[in-house]
Amino acid sequence: GAGNGVNGAVNIGWDQVTRLQKNNAWFAYASLYATFFNYSLQRIELLEQLRAYWKAERPEIMMDNLIKALNLTDEQQTKVKAISDQETAKIGVLRGQIRPAHDALDAVAQAEKPDPATVGRAYLNLKAMEEALQAESAKFQDAVADVLTKEQKAEFETYLSGARDNRMRWGGPPRTN
Repeated sequence: GAGNGVNGAVNIGWDQVTRLQKNNAWFAYASLYATFFNYSLQRIELLEQLRAYWKAERPEIMMDNLIKALNLTDEQQTKVKAISDQETAKIGVLRGQIRPAHDALDAVAQAEKPDPATVGRAYLNLKAMEEALQAESAKFQDAVADVLTKEQKAEFETYLSGARDNRMRWGGPPRTN
């Protein structure tokens, strides 16, 4: 039967929708469809809110995880956070440029008659941005490693290896550094 769902939406089974169709209750069917549609819009809005939160909070969460994983002293934490603050801004700018570069490459490559030279330039532009991002990430990792003890450096490598594995599992590209 019908019951209250998320945010007051009505949960119904497909058997009820089929019954409504058979009874030519098109108004009721359209109303139920609108309910499903509104529920979908609410889910999309929630996902966008979660995505924005995660994007804003991710650097802090990653820093907390790193501090715990490496058992940093207070002095090391201060230094690593300063490095992170500086590099996060630079990396954020580069990441913000990569998505439009991907979109530009897609646009020129999917044109009715793509110009090979234009596609090539768009690809090289994207590749240069990705390489700059990798270089900035490597710079961050090297700066953090300079603050660590020998034992912490080994743990840091393990931590980075786990991050690379997670990127691969979730469809991200591997890093070469």
